[in-house]
Amino acid sequence: MYANLFKRIYHYIGICAFALVGILTLSSNAAQPGIYNSGGTSFNLLYEEDSSSYNKIQMQEELVLVQLYPGFAVVKGNYQMLNTSNEELHLRMGYPVNGIYNSTSSMASDFQIDSLYAFDIKLNGIYLEDSLLDFSSSNYNNLNSNNWHIWELDFKANETALVEVHFIVATNDAKIVQGYNSSRHNAFIYLFESGKTWTKNIEKARLAIQLMGGVQLKDIAGLANSFPLSYNENFKILYGETSHFSPTENDNFIISYLEHEENFDMEEVMKNKENYIQEISKFPLASIDFTEQNQQEFGDPFEAEKSPLSFLASILIYLAILSPFILGFLALLLVFFILRKLLKKNHV
Repeated sequence: MYANLFKRIYHYIGICAFALVGILTLSSNAAQPGIYNSGGTSFNLLYEEDSSSYNKIQMQEELVLVQLYPGFAVVKGNYQMLNTSNEELHLRMGYPVNGIYNSTSSMASDFQIDSLYAFDIKLNGIYLEDSLLDFSSSNYNNLNSNNWHIWELDFKANETALVEVHFIVATNDAKIVQGYNSSRHNAFIYLFESGKTWTKNIEKARLAIQLMGGVQLKDIAGLANSFPLSYNENFKILYGETSHFSPTENDNFIISYLEHEENFDMEEVMKNKENYIQEISKFPLASIDFTEQNQQEFGDPFEAEKSPLSFLASILIYLAILSPFILGFLALLLVFFILRKLLKKNHV
């Protein structure tokens, strides 16, 4: 009788031990890394009825210029587009004002981008009218947004056209989450990945980030980019380029810098928006030799500061999850030892 009882107890103890190990393994990944409320955006094709044109437009060149200030960033994007077909094409394109990007990258699970200001767009030097529309975007990319700047473009047969955009984004309210740790930094994200929509590879992609308003190289907490970035000390510009670029979810540009400023006021910034747009229009790109390289190394932009409080919180969460199993495990052990003592007494 006792032999069968011992077998059963051993069996239950084994099950409890296995369950504890499994729960610990699963709980170790309870919170995946992500960046929320960052400044950023991407350039997208949106409408299903335009899908027949997707494989006929090539982004030949992409130039992204960023001026990074404490609390915000000013962006200029130049896109040289080629209609590779012998027919005229009509397309609608857009920039998200805000949204959540559900990444499949190994780097992070989510980016949340927030706020797009002072947006304007030109086609071959002529301003276009854009509309702010409520539109569900989740059909063609991983960016879920219902708030878009959308415009219409006509491409003549075999035409090469230059699309130029300017905008300002808030960066001060970003929150970096890693496991049970989190920290507050400025953060900016540019989703190069959206370029995979176009036909063929991007022949040349260039990125230049100028540090403005007292931001220094040492203020960069972390940076991720798929191609190397060099630094021009005279103009405080990080720069890099790549060719035959077929961007994926691992090619997005992410930078975190400075600490969160509690009293930052984006409304004050926007009072001078024209000056900031003019400033980026004078970006000293001609002073940058993209062939001159001195590759810079940076930390992980998804690295959140570790604090004793977050460690304590994670311990308490583990204990709350595991307490029923721990108590059951201890109860079985207690029963086991009591029965073992009784068995020894009966043998004496």
